[in-house]
Amino acid sequence: MFTGLIEQVGKVSSLMETDFGRRIQIECPLFLELPNEGASISISGCCLTVVSATAFPNFMHIDFDIVEETLKCTTLGSLAVGDSVN
Repeated sequence: MFTGLIEQVGKVSSLMETDFGRRIQIECPLFLELPNEGASISISGCCLTVVSATAFPNFMHIDFDIVEETLKCTTLGSLAVGDSVN
């Protein structure tokens, strides 16, 4: 169940166009545990599915694929590298 609570603020570390939309990578502080592939995480109010997650000593990268329709219907389509997300 989504509680609506913001647990982390991250930033867009990369954007890559794909055949179906865009892959976005978010850099954020480490969670208690690394999210599994397939986990659902809300990014600025839009639930996205984790494609991959990589832990580093003080932060992590989480990758998500976003389809064209989601890019058109949400604010995710206007994100740029360096933008903050919650």
